[in-house]
Amino acid sequence: MKRKLSKKLQFLSKLQETQSILATKKKISKKRHRSKKSVLNNLSSIAEVLPEIKEKTEKQFHLPKGSQAKARQKLVITEVKQLSMVLDHPRFKQNPFAAIHEHLKVSLDPVKEDPLKPLKDKRAEKQNKQRRRLAPVKMEE
Repeated sequence: MKRKLSKKLQFLSKLQETQSILATKKKISKKRHRSKKSVLNNLSSIAEVLPEIKEKTEKQFHLPKGSQAKARQKLVITEVKQLSMVLDHPRFKQNPFAAIHEHLKVSLDPVKEDPLKPLKDKRAEKQNKQRRRLAPVKMEE
């Protein structure tokens, strides 16, 4: 009887030790997790810098509006002339859809299929698989 009781006490003491160890490990991991989250959530310093960067980029890509307006005006004039010529054309007056179809047939080159394209695609897929396989795997802590 005493032996059983002593064994139970030993078991319970070991169980209590392991539970306390696990609890401390859990607390430590929670602290680490919180610290990582706090770093990600603390973006106020970045928010302060962003308006300055935005102003710099806006100044760099600013184009003069006068030249754009002139180019747009020239384009409108040429398109209006082209449209009036098309509308006055006798073939267009007879059958507009046939005229448009013929124009597209003449102006657009037919797309030629490359006979080696499927082979090139397969080769590219194999190379991508090899690159992914050889790329170092990043492990999270």
